[in-house]
Amino acid sequence: MKYVMKLFLTGATGFIGSHIARNLCRNGHELVCMKRSHSSIARCLDFAESVVWVNVDDENWDTAVKRFAPEIFIHTAWSGVDYANRDSFRKQLENITFQQILLDLAVKVGAKKFVGFGSQAEYGTFSGCIDETYPAYPVSAYGVAKLASLNILKCFCEINKIKWYWLRQFPCFGEHEGEQWLIPSAIKSMLAGTEMDFTPGEQRYSYMYVEEIASVVEKLITSDVEEGVYNISSSRSISIKNLLEKLQLMVNPKFKLNFGALPYRSGQSMWMQGNNRKISEAVGAVIDVANFDIQLKQTVVFYKKKYEQ
Repeated sequence: MKYVMKLFLTGATGFIGSHIARNLCRNGHELVCMKRSHSSIARCLDFAESVVWVNVDDENWDTAVKRFAPEIFIHTAWSGVDYANRDSFRKQLENITFQQILLDLAVKVGAKKFVGFGSQAEYGTFSGCIDETYPAYPVSAYGVAKLASLNILKCFCEINKIKWYWLRQFPCFGEHEGEQWLIPSAIKSMLAGTEMDFTPGEQRYSYMYVEEIASVVEKLITSDVEEGVYNISSSRSISIKNLLEKLQLMVNPKFKLNFGALPYRSGQSMWMQGNNRKISEAVGAVIDVANFDIQLKQTVVFYKKKYEQ
């Protein structure tokens, strides 16, 4: 019989967090999920009544967490992910302060594991398929704050005998992603318009389906995995041009893709992929290559239903 765990999850109303929560509920685990009092739970309707909710802006929100006594903390929440705030050091540093509040709480409740979410932005500008030994040299406030959070997490957890994991997230996609990101925005444009301008589209990204990320997290917390930093990335990369052409065929074959109408931004990474061998060996093979077109089609169906209502 599978061991049922008690977990505390931040960011459950967000894109990745909601998929993690859904997967954990599906596997029978007990969750207390953090949100703000004004947060929309639109991404969570199918599991909202299966978890305990706490509002972080309530004065004594941590009381419910202490009462719940979670064994594991999973921290996916992060303020300032949007491009407008990525270079705001003031905004990004707020995340470090909040992580410390969670770490202190983890000690108080006797948590055994703490899972934090990092980003490929910690590596800075690079081109290639890189593993966890690649030097971290962030070039944005967002990347700097993520890297600083990792170092604090590692030191704090080792001092307090908590197993720690830092998941460096590479590009991902799937249902419920924010409309400001490439795939949802492209689908919306293809449904509503006739053409759209793009860069030449030669850059390659390793898009991983969000449901597989959630599966990796569930395997990580239920297994005896060595603590450390792990890349969370697809085993394949796809050019933006190829990706958009696939979407075009699935959504609107008559939509005109104006490749080359826009310049690349300064410091554009032309190949962004993480070597996922370490996490694959730790939790079992990360299978995501053969199913990409199926997963992309499922994503398109979701957004077409949403935007055509």
